[in-house]
Amino acid sequence: MSRIRYGVVGLRGIGSQHCRFAGRNPKVELVAVADVDRRLSYEVAAQFGAKAFTDYREMIREARLDAVSIAVPNHLHHSIAIECMELGVHVFLEKPIALTLEDADRVIETARATGRKLCISYQYRLFRVHRTIKELIESDAIGKLRRILWTWTQLRTTGYFDHFDWRRKWPVAGGGVLMHNLSHDLNVLSWLAGPVAEVTGLALNQIQETDTEDMFSGSILFRSGAIATLQATLNQPQAHVVRQLAGDKGMISIQEAASVVFDYKDHVMLGSFSAPVGELRSKLSKSVKQPSVSWKNVPLRGDPPKWKKLLERFGLVPDLKPNCLAVLLDSFADSIQGDGEPIVTGEDGRDTLELVNAFYLSIFRKKTVVLPVDREEDREMHQSWVTGSSTLERVPRG
Repeated sequence: MSRIRYGVVGLRGIGSQHCRFAGRNPKVELVAVADVDRRLSYEVAAQFGAKAFTDYREMIREARLDAVSIAVPNHLHHSIAIECMELGVHVFLEKPIALTLEDADRVIETARATGRKLCISYQYRLFRVHRTIKELIESDAIGKLRRILWTWTQLRTTGYFDHFDWRRKWPVAGGGVLMHNLSHDLNVLSWLAGPVAEVTGLALNQIQETDTEDMFSGSILFRSGAIATLQATLNQPQAHVVRQLAGDKGMISIQEAASVVFDYKDHVMLGSFSAPVGELRSKLSKSVKQPSVSWKNVPLRGDPPKWKKLLERFGLVPDLKPNCLAVLLDSFADSIQGDGEPIVTGEDGRDTLELVNAFYLSIFRKKTVVLPVDREEDREMHQSWVTGSSTLERVPRG
């Protein structure tokens, strides 16, 4: 098949990665880039041998594009995606799909009406550790999933927010650590544990000079009956990030998760109970006696053998573990050239936004929120951020 004529809208930050992976993909020809910063647009275009634009509409028409990546500030995602699809191109959209659920629905409806493919950039489910956990759950290694403990920590500096100033404000960013960082993990957890029934959240601003939250804690009740407990912060160096998933027959434990942001290698342990919990509950003779748990290390799915990694290290073979964003872009290209769908669809992106916004409703309204989220209540919450009538609790500075 002929290569897909590709463009990238928004070049600061993650947009440069979209350029890099589009430029490397044999199914794609990166022919144009666009950014409102004229100098940046021409610099990136020269780097990749593409044509520079400051207007994405002009880029689509003049460069005769088939598809684009969109990597702009969050509040612009839905409107640019809709316009690009109406101009006839397929869209690989950075997360979130939108800031409100009404706008997310409009993006999906536009994709259906125009027949364009829509992929949302939630690539974390492609991490080797998450693929490993998924296979263990589906193989019944831990039985029926009952409990999840999931933490996420990284330190964000003043310079980080100075460079991406738009991430400080609710109307533009749509949230802080929950929206921008933990939403990737929420997408993974829904993929692992299934549909969500209800959520309860707590968030505040502890130390960052932003309007949005830098600390989040929450609970999820899944329709299956499993419960997840989550914590995420921008105020702690990435250290001792703990993930546990327990079922009737055993549990999965990652005591020092490395793959918080990238597909780094994690040490996954599988603990098997001596019998299913239902049996142990009635068989043990003493009320405080605990059953034994046998542990073993689980190799990561998709991890190349050591000899192949050695060849890669010395440049004798190509990259054997491509970046997961590149893998997702490749599935987007496959969906355009074939009849299938990308790994992460618009509906996946909308469902993740619904979970994120359910937490924000819980935080601001101080209540447990049952899904699906009421669209009108969601719209009113977002409008309160725009007008400034809703503000986040702050820890007193001092």
